[in-house]
Amino acid sequence: MAQGYKTGGRRPQQPDPTRQTLKQLLQQHSLSYFKPKEQLDSDGNLRTVSDFEIDIEALAPAERLPIEIKVLEFHTPRMKTEDVNLLLNTQPLTIEDTLTLLSRDPDADPADTDAD
Repeated sequence: MAQGYKTGGRRPQQPDPTRQTLKQLLQQHSLSYFKPKEQLDSDGNLRTVSDFEIDIEALAPAERLPIEIKVLEFHTPRMKTEDVNLLLNTQPLTIEDTLTLLSRDPDADPADTDAD
């Protein structure tokens, strides 16, 4: 940086071309690995399967399940728990009510205070 401002490189908000190329290459590889195509099986029969299915069939049944779980975790986002406060205050607060709520001790028991 010369004199406190950027003098070269990518402009802000522009994607990195190397990263985009790598993403496209990985996406194409993944799509071709899972895309069904006609292939010969071990018996010499022609059938339509993906490379992934052939690799899975080559594994022992006990080895298939962990692989399937990893593939599912990769393609399916994990569910996150969310804390939701279901208490709704339907009455509008006045400035006085808001200041009273803000001035309360956060460590105090809410049952000890009188709510109007």
